[in-house]
Amino acid sequence: MRRDRPFPSSMPSAHSTSSRPPTGGRLLALPLGRFGLRPEHIRWFIAAGALGLVAALLGIGAMLGALGRDPEPACSDASAVIAQVNATIQQGQLAYAQQLADSALGAQAAPLCPAAQAALATLRYQAALDEALVIAPPGTGRAEADKQALLAYLEAERVADRYALPTTSRTPALVVTGQAYSAGKYLLSQGAFLRAWQAGQVGPTQLRAVDTYYSILFNAHQELLDTNSPAARQEALALLRTADAIAQRYQLPGRGEAHAQLLALLGADQTTWPAARAHTEWS
Repeated sequence: MRRDRPFPSSMPSAHSTSSRPPTGGRLLALPLGRFGLRPEHIRWFIAAGALGLVAALLGIGAMLGALGRDPEPACSDASAVIAQVNATIQQGQLAYAQQLADSALGAQAAPLCPAAQAALATLRYQAALDEALVIAPPGTGRAEADKQALLAYLEAERVADRYALPTTSRTPALVVTGQAYSAGKYLLSQGAFLRAWQAGQVGPTQLRAVDTYYSILFNAHQELLDTNSPAARQEALALLRTADAIAQRYQLPGRGEAHAQLLALLGADQTTWPAARAHTEWS
């Protein structure tokens, strides 16, 4: 009599809830407990991976979108500010123009392109120089206004040096000398002439230039004498003595006014006369 083979005890019974497939295939069971992992951890890993994938796709999309746009400028051309400063100079608002230029040159948010910096520095220099030639503070005498004009000119040159403004973008010192002389600003004219002399733009072989310096000193001394200040008087006499020394050293024809003025102011005893300016200032 045939007897059916019983099911092996290792096989699931008809009432078993095992998930093993009946086809004989075997699933590899992961020992999650051994690594301290739980099924929910696996879900977290999957979610994190999905988020990373989305972020990567978004980054790629942003890169592709940037390819179709113009690149951001590495520096600012400051075209609007340059136009504003230029217009302000044309309107005669020279102090305000310098403030605008200084603000733009000193801005840290957006670095200026080299051409923009040069343009602003040139406008700033020109505004300061124009102001020096017309400066006339209320309540001050002529000599004091002239001193302030000289300081404004020297400051303009220092700003130009700070931004490495080339000489081709500046007004030559001899030109400033003539402009200041014509405007009656003799101390400014003297300062500009000395700057040209020390830079080698003019020298002792150019007697016409030396004669111009004599005239500058003589007129500047008179400007200082008009202040009726003891300190200004000493300064005036020193300039007058320097003019006399220059006239004698270079034998300038018809230039005896300074000597005659010294005789009139101090007498014939030259031991009481002040010393001339340092030799290096004018020769």
